Amino acid sequence: MTSHELCPPISPTTTTTSSPPPESDNKLCLTSTWATNGITVAGGKGFGHELDQLADPYGIFLDVNDIIYVADRSNHRIVTWKQGDLVGQLAAGV
Repeated sequence: MTSHELCPPISPTTTTTSSPPPESDNKLCLTSTWATNGITVAGGKGFGHELDQLADPYGIFLDVNDIIYVADRSNHRIVTWKQGDLVGQLAAGV
């Protein structure tokens, strides 16, 4: 009986490449600093189905007017929050 190797040995090789990092178009400065403590701005009442709650948030968007849009997947809706809102507004869905 002969022995058949499924994956024969390969001699190791090393390849080094370098390229400049891609330029970002998000306009964030490389020296930006971030606050270490955040505040809850949407869905601060935990999991649920009311307009101050979220159930499986899936996507978030901030528009030029600082309105936050959240895709609340399990509630089948898009909810918006303006600065200072305690309850979101239904933008789309049920």
